[in-house]
Amino acid sequence: PPDVRTWIKSLSLENVEDSIATEPDWIRTSDTGFHRFLGVINHRKTVLLFDTGRFKAIVLKRQKKIEDFRAWVTKHNEWLACFKKDAVHSAIEKDVQVEIKKHGLENFVEFTLHQYVTDNVIFQRRKNNPYPSQGYYRKIKSFQVVITMESSQSTLDGIFALISSRKSEITPEQMILAYREKYKIESAFREMKSILKLRPWFVYKEEHVRAHYTICVLAYLLERLMDLDLENSDAKNDGWSLTQFKEELQKIRLTEIHTGSTRTPVRKILQNVSPEIQNLLNQLGLKLALKPTV
Repeated sequence: PPDVRTWIKSLSLENVEDSIATEPDWIRTSDTGFHRFLGVINHRKTVLLFDTGRFKAIVLKRQKKIEDFRAWVTKHNEWLACFKKDAVHSAIEKDVQVEIKKHGLENFVEFTLHQYVTDNVIFQRRKNNPYPSQGYYRKIKSFQVVITMESSQSTLDGIFALISSRKSEITPEQMILAYREKYKIESAFREMKSILKLRPWFVYKEEHVRAHYTICVLAYLLERLMDLDLENSDAKNDGWSLTQFKEELQKIRLTEIHTGSTRTPVRKILQNVSPEIQNLLNQLGLKLALKPTV
């Protein structure tokens, strides 16, 4: 809708919190999330979702990309000023476009190339002159990249729509709830693929693939339970995070002591166990983990 588009264009990092709080049509659904029911459009219920935290994160990330691009332009201009021969407009333009695409700023920055004469000189032979030593010195032409427009915001930052099927009886609240449940599942699969290395797998039989997925799902479950234990035991208030906890656990080494040719160890010793991780395991009720059994 035009009023929504106009309102979104007026948002900034400084006013987004106050602006949405004064909009009566937006209903808060979480600490940073809001929704607005637009009604039935083409026999489909449409709900807009807006998240101030996501809006800030997207804008800040894009601002960082623009800053990196500006720094690249400064260094590129310094390089262009040192040319020992005339710069080619099409080649310089292509370099800049590749850098813009690399940062994903195609719709957020514009530039132009300003041609100028540098202080560098080159010996120019005269045309159709049979004597190579005859000629003259002239200054070299190059370009400077000038940024003519930059914008760190888009009308879609932090906002997206939920659209029901035609003539659906689902309510806007049920649409939001279904989306949240879907998001949890997608988030779990993203974490399994990235952190737990769900892919690639090197098995092909159905039972082996099922076993591989089962192990990954169980590993994810253990991670979630571990994260909940850290929160319920107030360990997070003491500065512990799940990532830090796993990093400390990875430092621990198990040494097995064998006698003679026996395969069964007679003793197991844990090494690299810091006092901090000992206290945390005791706090979580996992002190038996520090006493490996033979």
